[in-house]
Amino acid sequence: MISMKSIVRTTTAIAAAAMLLPLAACGGGSQSGAVSDKIPAKGTDDGAQITLWTRSPLERQAKNVVGVYNKSHKNKVKLEIIPKDDMEGKVGGASQ
Repeated sequence: MISMKSIVRTTTAIAAAAMLLPLAACGGGSQSGAVSDKIPAKGTDDGAQITLWTRSPLERQAKNVVGVYNKSHKNKVKLEIIPKDDMEGKVGGASQ
């Protein structure tokens, strides 16, 4: 008979592996002369548009932050308010 302790250990090991697998896919090999060598330490403020997703309960705070950022940077943030219950699906879909 399989013990409960054995089931918990196996489930924990599977869960840990499932969480680490996506991280392994994000790793890249080192390349000499890569793009990161050309980015200055302070970053690049070249007028790019950045989209920020936020949950609807944080709309007011996000609008304030985006407004302040957009006034002081060439890069502009476009704020997209996601209904609270839809955020998980939105992020999940984007990661696919």
